[in-house]
Amino acid sequence: MVQRAVAGSAVRKPLDDAGRLCLGEKLTALLGLSGKAGLVGCLDRFEIWEPGKLEATMGAIEQVADETLEQLMI
Repeated sequence: MVQRAVAGSAVRKPLDDAGRLCLGEKLTALLGLSGKAGLVGCLDRFEIWEPGKLEATMGAIEQVADETLEQLMI
């Protein structure tokens, strides 16, 4: 449902003269962005993250992946 709600409010945004994508105030505020954003490719889409949250999440994902690999090696 969340994905449909977000996708249902999708809009096309042109790139600026420097090739940047301007997200707009509403999305920027929703994501908690203040100047910079992290982009992560996910198969057929990409995710936009607040850099601090991205770093913390990636660290947690790497830890789970490492633990899973260790368990599989047994």
